Amino acid sequence: MNLFTSVFDLFFPPKCIYCGEFLALGDRPLICRRCLDLIPISQLRCGKCGGVITYNNGMPECLSCKTAGRYFDGVFAPATYNGNVRLAILKYKFSAQTYMAKPLSYFTAGGLKKLGVKADLVLSVPPDPKRRTKRGFDYTGQLAKYVASELKIPFRSDWLKKTKSTPAQSRLTKAERLKNIKGSFALTSKANVAGLSILLVDDIFTTGATTSEVSKLLKKKGAKYVFVATLAKR
Repeated sequence: MNLFTSVFDLFFPPKCIYCGEFLALGDRPLICRRCLDLIPISQLRCGKCGGVITYNNGMPECLSCKTAGRYFDGVFAPATYNGNVRLAILKYKFSAQTYMAKPLSYFTAGGLKKLGVKADLVLSVPPDPKRRTKRGFDYTGQLAKYVASELKIPFRSDWLKKTKSTPAQSRLTKAERLKNIKGSFALTSKANVAGLSILLVDDIFTTGATTSEVSKLLKKKGAKYVFVATLAKR
């Protein structure tokens, strides 16, 4: 425990981000033992279809997703979106509690290490511009920053942008989601993804419409590999 953490914890005692239980000074990540045991960690399988993750030249991929026409090469989500996991993610996104980004990313980063995911770059799915302004921070970017740090892979927060505001995906059917999000993303002038292997980070995986649309853009611009990682799957 470093000096800053020690002093900070004296004034603001650490609590579990899931249940609020007080933790010992210096405990990190901010997750109590009970919640660690309760979080339903997924097997190292594709978060979209449940298929077995295989390896192609050392890179994990899901052949089921690739043959089904999805543009990403595989998905990992460490937990299901319910119970304390759901409550913690909602609190993070809608209460601007940015300190939660690092402990929330804990299981995602750990799972990716076990999978042996290798990438040249980490990118995050950019939030809707209106909702980002309303919430006051880039919630997916914060998650991606910590995942990138744990994996020691460069992260670029300014390479992807959402070009138009769209209705929230959570309120739509699968068909509506695909139509709603189509053509909503673009690369910025700073971006050059040609030939790169990319780890794409988002918060929740539902149908894969958003991450597939972003992956489609990245592949169109020359990315050779896109693997998706999220906090949880519905």
